[in-house]
Amino acid sequence: MTLSERDRRAMLLLGVAVAGLLIYAVSTRSRGNGAASTSEGSVQMAEQRLQRLRELAATVPAREQISKQIEQDFAIREKMLIAASSAELAQEKLLEIVRRLAKSPASAVDIRSQELGRPKAYADFGEVSVTLSMSCRIDQLVNFLSDLTTQPESLGTEELHISGINADTKMMQVRLVIGALVPAKLLPNKKGLAEL
Repeated sequence: MTLSERDRRAMLLLGVAVAGLLIYAVSTRSRGNGAASTSEGSVQMAEQRLQRLRELAATVPAREQISKQIEQDFAIREKMLIAASSAELAQEKLLEIVRRLAKSPASAVDIRSQELGRPKAYADFGEVSVTLSMSCRIDQLVNFLSDLTTQPESLGTEELHISGINADTKMMQVRLVIGALVPAKLLPNKKGLAEL
């Protein structure tokens, strides 16, 4: 039996249609199985997400305690700053502290001159400084520096130069730069400095 041209085309079209139906049937079955596995995967993912949220919720009390401790430490450090409404007033307060310490009986140093330094940034704070020229004995200088470190404000020496020791009177010439921390908001902004 010979097939006519028309029959051959019909057979070819029938073969292509059957192949297309088979491909469609196989793909819908795999999609159905995929949907089941996808729903199982989403349940597992939801369980994992829930477990992570529970772990995070368990750390909340510890984080709150750490936050409270940081706030307390910050309040203590804030008390160590010289409180003033401007950098110039902070320098004046620093100068008052230095003068009071210089007049104490233990140190009794003779301040000959004083010079106010420019406020500058120091870490997250600002810093004001005072340069002193004074004459004293070594024990007076040691007492003065010791008294400086016992102050509630955050004070420190930046420079110390000793010269001209008199062997008879044991007096020496001292140049001392003392700095104090202030809130950073007291510093002049950089734009204002550029305009000068």
